[in-house]
Amino acid sequence: MIGAFIFLLAIIGLGVLWAFFSFQPQYVNQQQLKAFNWTIVSMCAIFCIGLVGYIWSDLSPEGRRDFFWPVALGGCIAAEIAFFTIGLLLRNFWIFAPPRRGRSIFD
Repeated sequence: MIGAFIFLLAIIGLGVLWAFFSFQPQYVNQQQLKAFNWTIVSMCAIFCIGLVGYIWSDLSPEGRRDFFWPVALGGCIAAEIAFFTIGLLLRNFWIFAPPRRGRSIFD
């Protein structure tokens, strides 16, 4: 059962990862965009390392043998989905928002 759940998370994670690197704004400075992308990747990696350490320390020695790898892998994939989804939304709709067209009521 947990294998099917991890497989489903992996498929969703691959889709989110593909979307993060495919739908990049073209009208921005490419160096700033690359710096933002690497920041999101680094934050996700650091969080996953901490998560794996926490799971390792939280499980008993008997539980580590049976449950460490599925729980750690599932947690890291779920964290990857969250980080890259939030990063995609922040990048495309807030930080590097597209230029506005037309006039606003304040012009």
